Parts: sequence; structure tokens; C-alpha cells
Amino acid sequence: MTHKLLSQRLKDLEADGLIERSVEPTTPVRIDYRLTEKGAALGKVLLDLNQWALEWIDLPAEP
Repeated sequence: MTHKLLSQRLKDLEADGLIERSVEPTTPVRIDYRLTEKGAALGKVLLDLNQWALEWIDLPAEP
């Protein structure tokens, strides 16, 4: 993943309210990201979807 693509994805997640960005004015500048309540709530949905996939999707056998 390029830095440009990562930066765009983080901006998208922030715009959707899934993460919060904080900037610490240090040298060098430090930027931290954390999940919002909305983002953390999405975690349960993803775990449920993963469990469904494990139960219902047959993966091809490895060669």
C-alpha cells in the first residue's frame, strides 16, 4: 500500500466517523488515530460476518 493510498483511506474513515485523528505538535509531528464509538461498534459486525463466512464458505483445498 502506498503512503498516498493509506492517507486517502484514513481520510475516508475519518470522514465516515469511524476514526478520529489527533495531531501532536512535536518534532517530528506525531499523528495518532483511534476508533470512535461508531468504529468500535463496527467491529462486532465484522466478527459476526467472519463467523458466518467460516461456517458457510468452503475454501478451495491447498495444493
